[in-house]
Amino acid sequence: MRERLEERQATFYFIVLGVAFIYGYFFQTSSSLLEQWIPFVLAVLLYSMFSQIPFFTKYDFRVNLRFFFALFAVNFIVVPLVVYGLVTFLPTEPALRLAVYLVLLAPCVDYVIVFTALGQGDAKQMLFATPFLLILQLIILPFELWFFVGSEALALMQWKPFLTSFLWIFVLPLFVAVTIQYCLRFDSPIRKIQQASAWLPVPTMALTIFVIVAPQVQRMANMKEEIFAVIPIYIAFIVIMPILSVMIARLYRLKKPAERALIFSGFTRNSLAVLPLTFALPPVMQSLAMTIILTQTVCELVFELIYIRLVPKWT
Repeated sequence: MRERLEERQATFYFIVLGVAFIYGYFFQTSSSLLEQWIPFVLAVLLYSMFSQIPFFTKYDFRVNLRFFFALFAVNFIVVPLVVYGLVTFLPTEPALRLAVYLVLLAPCVDYVIVFTALGQGDAKQMLFATPFLLILQLIILPFELWFFVGSEALALMQWKPFLTSFLWIFVLPLFVAVTIQYCLRFDSPIRKIQQASAWLPVPTMALTIFVIVAPQVQRMANMKEEIFAVIPIYIAFIVIMPILSVMIARLYRLKKPAERALIFSGFTRNSLAVLPLTFALPPVMQSLAMTIILTQTVCELVFELIYIRLVPKWT
């Protein structure tokens, strides 16, 4: 049953998205109250994602090394160059550009594994690579933002609320997930918690979408210009990255399943995981940044449904 839920998760998210829009439109007051739950729901979502990452798995580098190099090249060399080129077509609004950089520079480490499997890619190698992708983006992303956005734009960020939200929403769930996996070696009851956690990603992702989107519905009406500005950028990114990923895959002589995994990693982004970073922005800029990031999520889900059918035929 859990596998069926994961296979149909994109459709499930679209249904939840539609419900969130309807709820946010007709129940403005109650939907706005949902915002106070966003940090808690994000923390649960990130725990559910981290709990699926094999932090203590032994890796066979002889088998995976070429794939890891290709993955690094795509996500931390090719993607930044593509994003930098695309962002030049955007308005110079700092919050808008910062949100686009945030969401497009961070590779996905969670549901990309499921979509890779649905697209007949090597989901096992993708799963093994997720701890490295997570650690690398935590290290590299601040430098990328400083290089691309500039110190003036970063100065807009209020670091105290960011650090608070980062600790509670990101570090604490990560610590709990790693601790539980470590304790699996010694305590069998902990295994039940880990097994239960395997059910969390899809429901918590759906809940997160609902809690974030519903309060934004009325505000989106005032952000049509910004939304229409980023949609072509997101679509261009999603179209360009698979082509470049195939080129990198063939440069590293990857097998077809690994090549497909590289394609999905190249265009699938860590959208909801970077949302806590928007809390560092001034309140007047937070809504715009969150809306821009959510727009990417919607665009991506549409193309995930297309690519899980197209990629196996193409490669």
